[in-house]
Amino acid sequence: MTSKFFLKNKTTFLRDSNDDDHVFIYNLVNEFLKTDLSVTFLSMPSIDEFFKNEIKRYIISNGNESLGFVQILENNEVGYFLDKKFQNQGIGTECVELLMQLNPRKRFFATINDKNESSKRLIKKLGFKPKATIYEKIIDS
Repeated sequence: MTSKFFLKNKTTFLRDSNDDDHVFIYNLVNEFLKTDLSVTFLSMPSIDEFFKNEIKRYIISNGNESLGFVQILENNEVGYFLDKKFQNQGIGTECVELLMQLNPRKRFFATINDKNESSKRLIKKLGFKPKATIYEKIIDS
């Protein structure tokens, strides 16, 4: 049986992701990459390669459908992805807060594209402070 961790609204919850969620997660990340707001991938790896590493992921659900997912990496970096129709409703903020409660650490990180204003607002609401700037140069082959 999968554990459910309910948000304050008592209808939305986090649950452990499983193999059946891989296509949903992969497609959500792939759609995000089309926005040019990613700082992680230059291109999307294959689905098998994408899920090669063990990352703690939780599906955000309302019981009827998956809304997105949150994750925490070994280096304490949090990640969050919501379907566009569920963004800017406070769901992401609550889910990241719950993710951190379920996976207590002394320090958490988030890597955010400078152009991603929604993500910057979300993480600032949770008390994250800017720490560094990452510069990138891509050489076309």
